[in-house]
Order: sequence, then C-alpha cells, then structure tokens
Amino acid sequence: MKLIKRLLFLLLISASIYLGYFIKQQGTGLVLIQYQSFTIETSVFVFGGFIILLFIVCYVLLRSLLNLIRMPEFISRSYSRYQNNKSSSGLIAGLTDFSEGRFKKAETNFIRQASGNKNSFLNYLLAARAAQLLHADSRRDNYLKQAHDLNPDAEIAIGLTQAELQLSHQQNEMALATLNQLIATHPKHEFVMRLMSRAYLQLEDWAHLCPLLKDIKQTNALPEDVLLKTEKIAYAGYLKVTGLQRDISKLESIWQGMPKYLKKDTANIQLYASLLINNNELKRAESVLRDALNKQWNDELIAVYARFVSDIKSDNTNDYFNELLASCQKWLKSNPRQANLLLAAGKICTVLHLWGKARAFFESSLACQPQADTYLQLALLTEQSEDSSKAQAYYQQGLKFCQQKDSAIL
Repeated sequence: MKLIKRLLFLLLISASIYLGYFIKQQGTGLVLIQYQSFTIETSVFVFGGFIILLFIVCYVLLRSLLNLIRMPEFISRSYSRYQNNKSSSGLIAGLTDFSEGRFKKAETNFIRQASGNKNSFLNYLLAARAAQLLHADSRRDNYLKQAHDLNPDAEIAIGLTQAELQLSHQQNEMALATLNQLIATHPKHEFVMRLMSRAYLQLEDWAHLCPLLKDIKQTNALPEDVLLKTEKIAYAGYLKVTGLQRDISKLESIWQGMPKYLKKDTANIQLYASLLINNNELKRAESVLRDALNKQWNDELIAVYARFVSDIKSDNTNDYFNELLASCQKWLKSNPRQANLLLAAGKICTVLHLWGKARAFFESSLACQPQADTYLQLALLTEQSEDSSKAQAYYQQGLKFCQQKDSAIL
C-alpha cells in the first residue's frame, strides 16, 4: 500500500512538472472570472497557486473537524488501552505474588484491577483461588459469582473452578452438587467426570463411583495409572460395603461386573471369598477359591480355604467332599509341603471319615509348619479314638504354640 502511494505521489509531481513546462512553452495565459459586475483577471500560475492554497486550507479544516468529531472515541480508546496495560501489569504482579505464596497480596492485586478491562473475568477466577488458599470461602464464592455475572457463557470454566476449590477444602457434597449441574448440560465432559470421580472417592460413594469409572475408561478422562489405582480402591470398597449389608445377589453382581484384571487379583479374590464366608455362603466361597487356585497357585488363598472347608454343608456330602479331596490331591503334586493345603486335605478326610488319611495329612502339616488349627484338629481326631491323654497333649501343644506366638508379637 505504501509503495502505491509513493508511485501516485511521484506521478502527480511528474504531471505537475510537465504541466508547468507545457504552460511555459505555450505562454503564461490569462484566467478571467466575471460574475455580474465583479471581474477577476489573473495569470494561470497565480490562479493555480490560489487553487492549491484553497485545497490545502479546505483539507486542513476538514481534517481538523474530523479529528474533533473523533476526539471522544480517541480519548475512550486511549483510556481503554491505558486500563488494559495497567490491568496486565496488575495481573502479572498478582500471579507473581500468588506463585511466591503471598496469597493475600495476590488477591488484592487481582481485585484492584478487576473492573472495566478485558481481563476482569480471569482476575476474578484467580482471586477466587487466592481466597481459597486463605480459607476465605465466602469471598471465594463471591468472586466466582462476579465472574459468572461478567461472562455467563463461561459456565463450565467457572463451575469447574468452583468444584475444584470445594474439593480442595473437603466440601465434597457441595462440589458434587456443582458437578451434577455441569454434567447435566455437558455430559461426557472429561474434566467434569474426573472431578466427579474425585468427589465420590473422597465421599467413599462406591455405588456411584464404580459405574462412573466405566465411562471414564471410555473417554480416557483419567491417566491410566490413576484409573487403575482408583478402580482397585473403589471396587474393594464397594464389595466391603455390600458384604456388610448382607446383600448376596448384589455382592455377586458387583463381582461379575468388575474388570477382569481385578477379578484375577489375589487380594480381591481373598476379599470376595471372605465376604461370602462371613455371609455363610461357604459353597460359593469354596468355588471361587478353587477356580482361582486351579488357575494360579497362591499360599494366601489356600490359607483362607483351609479355615472353612470342613464347615461346608452339602446335600450330597460324600460326592462333594470327594471332589474337593481330588482337587487337594492334584494341588499336592506340585505343592507337597504346603502346610495349609495339607491341613485342608486333612479336614476334608475328617468329613469323609477317612481317619487314617486325615491323621497323616495333619501330622505332615505340623511337620511343615506348626499351626494352632492343626493341633486342634489332631486333638479332636484323637478324642474320637478315645485316646484322651494324647488328645490332651495336642491341646496343650496348641495352647503353648499360641502363647509363644502372642509373646513374639508383643
């Protein structure tokens, strides 16, 4: 654009020089202006100069008039620019104070420059964060309200800020109410779901958290490591609460709905089986443990298995316990010196009235690892053979073992 203006200017000068030269060659000439009795006669050069001077005067007057008309707009724009520059400086100062931990000064800087500039919305949000760290909840909420009044369309940004600050102060119910309003208008919003999972986790509301985690997994709203950790805590908590409520059908439904990797976790299998045992669902617990042990051997699971296996009631006792004994014998091939496995096998043989086998299993278990339960089973078994003195010896050995164990703990 500047190049075009310069070319036009050069062209005008060239045309003026040529015109002057042409007039000089042809003569100066005369210009006659007559209006009624009024007459002006002058040379072409003088008339041309007059026209040029008149043009300059008119241009200056017109430009001055336009500048005068635009003066309020210019003043307003200049003042706005001044305010924005001042606001930016205040915002930078506030951010510096905030990052250095001077939260009261930061709040003051944010609010001082919060009116009548393009950064006002941001100023109020930052002031709310500063007030939060000063434990000034009422000021925090007031700043958020003012931010909303300035920019109602920024509902999601304001709501997320408010929920995040409420969660930081353990105001979990309030945060959840805020997030529920947001999720109603912005379903599947990743950060809203992320904060909701945090609220449910802090409230230990497993019934709502577990279904939410399935949606979060689809949207990748949480980093994978955080999601896995949260899932582990949530489902374990959900199982415990449901187990205490003695709702077996719901407990089984939760187990079936858990991610596969959690159903393979030893701690979760042990927890689920223990909850079934506590609710007198011994056959279900046995089935869960046997399936897990058939897939992968685990000493902790067989310890749980050995504690209750002989207490199971079945309509067809012999067939059922023969099946259990066959499983134990299969496991013994790869774990011949596992004390709890030998104890479980001995208990099963006791139910089947295989007294000799039971004694052999119990004694082998004691040789591998002495346990109070093993001494008790041997004492009970010996009592049935009417050898009370030997039974009494086993009772005493078991009692002595428990006392030594308690002393070691103390």
